[in-house]
Order: sequence, then C-alpha cells, then structure tokens
Amino acid sequence: MRIFDGVDPPVETEHLRTLSSMLIALCDGLILQWLLDSDAVPDGKAMLGALASATSATAAGQS
Repeated sequence: MRIFDGVDPPVETEHLRTLSSMLIALCDGLILQWLLDSDAVPDGKAMLGALASATSATAAGQS
C-alpha cells in the first residue's frame, strides 16, 4: 500500500496484506448492507467518528 511508503519503521509486507484484506472486507460488507437496507448504512462521518473513538480507546488501553 503506497500510503505506507517511507514510514519509519517500515510496515511488514504481511501486515500490509492483512490490512488490504480487511479494507476489502469492510467495503464488501458496506456494499452488501447498502444493497439490503440502504437506510441502515452509516455515512462517512459516522464511520470516521466511530473509528476515531475506537482507536482512541485502544491507544488509551495500551498506555
């Protein structure tokens, strides 16, 4: 994934493949949810808010 080019320390290839698989699964799931019940799909702002909250909670637990 090019977004990780030049990151120090470098991200392992195995982690990049796993992250790619997770992103594909997320997108596929959102597409299926939209096809089945488009009103239930969260918008981008809601998803980013949930992700920010989850990553903050995870980071706080690791301190």
